[in-house]
Amino acid sequence: MTAVIVATSAVFAHDFWIEPSALRAPVGTTVKFDLKVGSGKEITVLPRNPERFTKFVIAGPVEVVDVTGVDGSKPAGFVRPSAPGLYVVAYASKHSVVELEAAKFESYLKDEGLENAIKRRSERGTSKSLGRERYARCAKSIVTIGDAPHKGFDRSIGLRLELFPEADPRDMAVGKDGSFRLLFDGKPIEGITVHASPLDHPEIRVAYRTDAEGRVKIALPTGGAWRLNAVHMLELPAGGEQDWESLWASLVFEIGPAPAPTSPPR
Repeated sequence: MTAVIVATSAVFAHDFWIEPSALRAPVGTTVKFDLKVGSGKEITVLPRNPERFTKFVIAGPVEVVDVTGVDGSKPAGFVRPSAPGLYVVAYASKHSVVELEAAKFESYLKDEGLENAIKRRSERGTSKSLGRERYARCAKSIVTIGDAPHKGFDRSIGLRLELFPEADPRDMAVGKDGSFRLLFDGKPIEGITVHASPLDHPEIRVAYRTDAEGRVKIALPTGGAWRLNAVHMLELPAGGEQDWESLWASLVFEIGPAPAPTSPPR
């Protein structure tokens, strides 16, 4: 199924991510997953819709299993891990399409740091043309269950555009550089803008650029839950129904020491 969105009144530049009910939880706790989309404080929680995704899984220390849930309901999924470990939750959407007025499309490209697409539109003489795009989501979230060993944080889920931490986020110090990589089809990609936002202050959005190894060094100013987002825009062959394909990657994680113990959410 392909969803069609016609956007004419607002710039289409909305991040998408998986937000767990807990990023650290005891063994046996039910962890719920919201699918969120939006920008700034304008955020929507999406219901589970199996017609919109090709993959919604959780990779643990033993196996990779589908995230269960009730179709049409929120949260979109939940798991109850029975073993300690670092768990990577991943979601890959099917393609949707959007059409934007030329000025709004150009503004969206600028906001997302997609200067190459702006340049190519200029070279093709289409800067004043409708922006016709298909897009897909590639979202991940890292959840710590119990007294987990410091491994599994860099597990690949096989998303087309995938963000990875290069160290266990629990070992990242506030104010010190943490290293992350972005891979496209399994290979490092250079010059892509990566935005960082704390989950509790989504209006904050700090930009970085990947180097030749697909790496960014990010010094996060506070502990707690953070979200990284990146967009890669691909030019499609002329003459098709869409001119561009974008892949939207996200990674949610928590840095710093564990917070004071509280009653586990259920």
